[in-house]
Amino acid sequence: MTVSIEALGVFLTLLYLAYEVRQNNKIAMSNGHREISKQLSEWYFLFKNPKTSSILTRGSLDFSSLTPEEKLEYDTVRHHHYHICEQIFYMGRGKLIPSNVYDAFMTGTAIFLSSKGTSDWWEDSKQITYAPEFVAEVEKFRSEATDLPDPMVSFPPFKYTLELLGETGLIKQ
Repeated sequence: MTVSIEALGVFLTLLYLAYEVRQNNKIAMSNGHREISKQLSEWYFLFKNPKTSSILTRGSLDFSSLTPEEKLEYDTVRHHHYHICEQIFYMGRGKLIPSNVYDAFMTGTAIFLSSKGTSDWWEDSKQITYAPEFVAEVEKFRSEATDLPDPMVSFPPFKYTLELLGETGLIKQ
């Protein structure tokens, strides 16, 4: 009889620990999602500056058309964005964010890289700045992605900036 009571005590303890682990995982996922949202909000805030918006939009169309000063700003802001994406990659691998959130961000990364300017920037930046496993995953998403929307249309800050610049003809419909 005492073996049964002891076994029941061990079983209940294990059940309680499993419940606590699940709760902690939910808290970690929530914290991770909140941190991503915060970082992305900070990144989006950069678009509030018309000069920065113009540089990012024009650079996404044709990185080589930017002046050296503009390339530096483009590079800085784009690295900020892709380091967030890299963080999302690791959170996705660690199951700290839902898989649909991970897939959406990786698809978004591929959408941004579908523009010529961002793709040119990425080719110069990817090997020296980002972890090889992140680069491999981005390249996998890029190669598997089909029918990606034009970021100049699908990313509102680009679309609005082109309107401000009077360059709506550059938006592919």
